[in-house]
Amino acid sequence: MDQYFLSKLERIVDENLNNEQFGVEMLAREVSLSRYQIHRKLHSLTGQSISRFIREVRLKRALLLLKEGNSSASDIAYQVGFGSATYFNKCFHEYYGSTPGEIRKIEPVASQNESSQQVDQSGVASDRKNINTYLQAGLWFELKKDQVFQTGLAYLLSSWLLLQIIDIPSRLQLIPTWIYMTVLILLLVGFPIILYLAWSDKKKHKSVVDIKPDYKVQETVTARIPHFTGKLFNISIFTIIVFTYFIPKEVVNYPYPVNKESEIRVHDSGKSIAVLPFENHSNNPDNQHFANGIMDAVINQLSTIHDLRISSNGSSKQFQDSGKSINEIAKELDVDYVLQSSVQQYDEIIRITTRIIDVENDDYIWSKEYTEPLTDMLNIMTAIATDIVTELDLTITPREETLLARKPTVDFSAYDLYMKGRMYYGNYLSLFNKDDLLAAEKCYSGAISIDSTFALAYVGLGEISEEKRERWRELSIYEAEYTDSIGMFATKAIELNPTLANAYALRGQYFEYTGQIDKAIQNQQTAISLNPNLIESYVNLGRIWFDIKHDPARGMMYYKHAISQNKNAILLPQIMYKIAVIYQHVEEYEKAEEILNQHAQLSPGFFPTYA
Repeated sequence: MDQYFLSKLERIVDENLNNEQFGVEMLAREVSLSRYQIHRKLHSLTGQSISRFIREVRLKRALLLLKEGNSSASDIAYQVGFGSATYFNKCFHEYYGSTPGEIRKIEPVASQNESSQQVDQSGVASDRKNINTYLQAGLWFELKKDQVFQTGLAYLLSSWLLLQIIDIPSRLQLIPTWIYMTVLILLLVGFPIILYLAWSDKKKHKSVVDIKPDYKVQETVTARIPHFTGKLFNISIFTIIVFTYFIPKEVVNYPYPVNKESEIRVHDSGKSIAVLPFENHSNNPDNQHFANGIMDAVINQLSTIHDLRISSNGSSKQFQDSGKSINEIAKELDVDYVLQSSVQQYDEIIRITTRIIDVENDDYIWSKEYTEPLTDMLNIMTAIATDIVTELDLTITPREETLLARKPTVDFSAYDLYMKGRMYYGNYLSLFNKDDLLAAEKCYSGAISIDSTFALAYVGLGEISEEKRERWRELSIYEAEYTDSIGMFATKAIELNPTLANAYALRGQYFEYTGQIDKAIQNQQTAISLNPNLIESYVNLGRIWFDIKHDPARGMMYYKHAISQNKNAILLPQIMYKIAVIYQHVEEYEKAEEILNQHAQLSPGFFPTYA
């Protein structure tokens, strides 16, 4: 049954081989299963994601076409559904260990050697070298078959567990920090050694079996390593589960001290992307809010993916009309990929063109055009975000898949008003003009009058109340009223959408204003769990832990997390200033001065000088 399922998937991919747009959604429709159902079943059978499975089927067919030798590598790339020859070459090399050109050279050589042995010595050496390159493509599969892969995985799991155990007393400063680093280095050195021993031992057992091909002997000898590896693997998994569930969270989450012996570690996601402002190609320049709204929606949806670091909205918008090249923008934002898009609206039709650029190769790896009725725009935004996740081969959880598919509202006219409100609010944050803030408030209220379940609009009203409380000093007599409004709007938004990260961040601010600090921390942490790219929550937690809780270690941890999640955020000057203050607080004056000097040009006049 499992083999039939895999064969069916391969057959469907084969039937759509030259369709560049064929992906996860189409495959799901063909087999009448959801994306998550296919992913779960395929991963249990092969350990692969759906997009990787499709890509590998394409690459296998490409190898067959290359062996036939009737088409060029570029033509074959398009025949098997790759939209870019450069991307095809990259994927082919990663999968087979050789480029399509090298494979094409090897095949004729192998055929000539089979038909004739009359070759000169130098030609034989050259052919053998090429054939060896060709055979290396299957090395990965041989390693898996010989249990080397299982042994390596068990070693990595055991090493991770050992490091976690040592990490706890290291954080508590019960042992010197050099012990952790020494163990880490030894484990890294031991990894290739254990792989070699597993491989060589397996080869030795194979040679014994070749000499004495007795079935019982073969079964006993070859079962030794898998049996041992399986036991080690099972013990590691069981111990990790026990460690995860029974070690107190207070111990596991204990922060690193900020002193001369250690620095706080920061997390950096594996893949990163910047969503550039959507270009407005409509005849009406007033539709720019429309393009900005779509950009905001895509960023918000992608921000829920823990496997992806996405540049913040403000960071990307600063490059609008900047004249900088894609490579320059990517370097400043420190991202691997860039999403370029344009929006065109005519009559009641909307056309959105998007493409992903691989910065390292300076080539686009995916592009697509969406042309739909204007009223279907909410579905288009979800489709764009879903396609990006698929093309970047990101791993998403069932909860993240649900968040990705969730629409902010059911009414397009309500969302159109919300987008106008975001435009006015953005203008206010740039110039602090009250008229813009009031215009945004009017738009948000209008959106709610159309759709009373529109949670994002309530968050917008809460943000406006927060701005009134913080900046309209002449109306300070209404501070308590504004504070209550923040809590009311945030709570209402959470009731309507319990998975909305911005609502928890807003309620965290309310609890901070009212002195309920523990609740403020809890809400900000919930916001981060729902949206790991929400830089404002990291900054808020850093401020709470340092300014209110007087814990410089945790304050530093969250500020550094904020920087690691967004290397060129609008809030970067403020964050760096706070980090410098913390270093001064723990008497690390040289580090504080170094940070101030490094970032003086980032925001001239922002940082004060130390006496």
